[in-house]
Amino acid sequence: MPVRDSGDFVDQVSAVKAWAQAAHEILVETAAQQGTIEYAKLARQVQQRCGISTKQPTSKWIGPLLGMIARKCAAENLPLLTALAVRRDGNVGPAYEEILRYARIPAVIGDVEEHALEQRRDCYRQWHGVQPTAATSAPAGPTTVVGKQPVVKSSGGRTPKREPLQGNTCPSCFMQMSLTGVCDNCD
Repeated sequence: MPVRDSGDFVDQVSAVKAWAQAAHEILVETAAQQGTIEYAKLARQVQQRCGISTKQPTSKWIGPLLGMIARKCAAENLPLLTALAVRRDGNVGPAYEEILRYARIPAVIGDVEEHALEQRRDCYRQWHGVQPTAATSAPAGPTTVVGKQPVVKSSGGRTPKREPLQGNTCPSCFMQMSLTGVCDNCD
């Protein structure tokens, strides 16, 4: 269960809302600096910024959190900030497709790494020069920090055929869940 720095417990819904706000701010700052951020570093910064932490593995909560941000970006017709969150190797990996599904964004045709790269470029254009919030320790002046560039695997000019992944059925409402294991109808 999430807990505040003060030691008080926080319900999961409240924690996720606070984390989503913090993650959105951090990703905008990352875009303004034209960089990327590793999933684990994002998780640490999110928890530090809002003062709510969890012992739950990052892999259990970061996907749905990024899915919420992707959904918000899509609803506001903005580039997907979630494309800035990457693995250690600089790629978004299969989690990116899961995040897109959670956000109800149509499936990517072709290479997801290419899609994420395009989204990152759009983020850099959209948020370049945006000043960080007062709550951050980021420098106040304009800076350019270039993160690891993704390794884009070529498919030899042809689009690979992918079978769509499907989530399990929710035991409460019997609707199909996203691959994150979170039921959009029951949560």
